[in-house]
Amino acid sequence: MKKFIFVICMLAALCRSGGAEAAESSGAAFAVPAGADVVYLEVNAVCGRDFEITLEANATTGYEWNISGELPAALSFVARAYEAPAGELSGAGGRERFRCHARAAGEFVVVLEYARPWEDEPAAWAMCRVYVAPPR
Repeated sequence: MKKFIFVICMLAALCRSGGAEAAESSGAAFAVPAGADVVYLEVNAVCGRDFEITLEANATTGYEWNISGELPAALSFVARAYEAPAGELSGAGGRERFRCHARAAGEFVVVLEYARPWEDEPAAWAMCRVYVAPPR
């Protein structure tokens, strides 16, 4: 419930400002188009280990999540998988999982876009802040 309220608050702030930027630890910024659907996530990871970014998705619609641009240098892509919904309800949504590896401690932003390959503009964006702790 707290995450849902957080997303609603962030979307309300986005609507008031007409756009938003998420600063990466490298100082680069990503401009979110005005009126875009945005999902904000936080992931905790440990340096030297894999972690996952999980997003709601529906493969039956043709939409898929993709990492937008390049990952920060301290993170590397490992694999992706689609988890179909339980049961046999036609057209039901599932989850898309991105497995990444943390090579350095710090705070990083990963931007993903939810789009159909044949369309020019994504239907939604996900901005995932990854907190990587030093090795234990």
